[in-house]
Amino acid sequence: MIAPAHAAADPCDAPLSTCVPSDNLWPYVGGGRWLSQSPTQTAAELSASFGFQLGYIHRPIAFRVQSPNVDGTDIYAVEHALSATVMTAVGVTERLQVQLEAPFVLYQEGASIADVIGSDVFLPRAAVGDFRFGVTGSILRRPVKQDGPGLSARFEMSAPTGHKEAYVSGPSAAYAPGVSFDYEINRFAFGIDVGARVRHSTQIANVLIASQISAALGAGVDVLDDGWLSINAEAFALFTLLRGTEEQLVEGETRDRALPPHMPAEWLLSVRTAGALGGRLRASLGAGSFIPLTTPLPVTTPLVRAVAAIHYLHD
Repeated sequence: MIAPAHAAADPCDAPLSTCVPSDNLWPYVGGGRWLSQSPTQTAAELSASFGFQLGYIHRPIAFRVQSPNVDGTDIYAVEHALSATVMTAVGVTERLQVQLEAPFVLYQEGASIADVIGSDVFLPRAAVGDFRFGVTGSILRRPVKQDGPGLSARFEMSAPTGHKEAYVSGPSAAYAPGVSFDYEINRFAFGIDVGARVRHSTQIANVLIASQISAALGAGVDVLDDGWLSINAEAFALFTLLRGTEEQLVEGETRDRALPPHMPAEWLLSVRTAGALGGRLRASLGAGSFIPLTTPLPVTTPLVRAVAAIHYLHD
């Protein structure tokens, strides 16, 4: 990503916005088999579910600036980030729950835009992210530890509660509908999740971060009976609906050229245990990296990701 040499007074305005969440992975309460997909099960009526997730990402946001090196020099606006998300849900009916997810950055390192534009805008070491709240409805409800299909639909809103200069908050509220489907048969499971994140656009260098379509695919196998150990693989991606542009000299005239679409994508491999307390207590540990759909890697694509999560689902 090529960085300009100046920035607007408002951190959410072009051309070098810091109102861009560096982490694309949205955790969901309930402890589903896949970390990038909303569970198809919901909390039982008038009961509460809880979750806590720790995450680490490495170099999700980088700028390439001009330097004596012919290829330029990379400056990492966010180089290391350790985050935590606290989640809870309450069952309104047997098939409908309301939920809240509250993300925080516990510690992060990076240059922000200070080394790019020579400003005093530095990266906060810790920050509050954008809280999400909404509802999830179970359309096809599969009992715990039973085979068959599961289907849920959700609608969430992400409120811009985060620090605007910490790469943890968007430029506006985001509206996020989605559908999650999974199917378990014998020891195998498959899942798909499709959604959207509708928000105002913001520009980071020559990349537009705008409304996005989200998609995730997962597969898993139970190694031990009764959910005590499973191995799961997944891939997830975001497809930004608007493209950034850059100036290009053509026959002596400066013209705008559309850049490739912004499509951050990742894979994760995880292990999960869901055997304790009749399948209600669930813990996952996973790690992964990027999927190179475009070159160079899209901004907000980490080189490495690690995740640990624990959930209690009262179904």
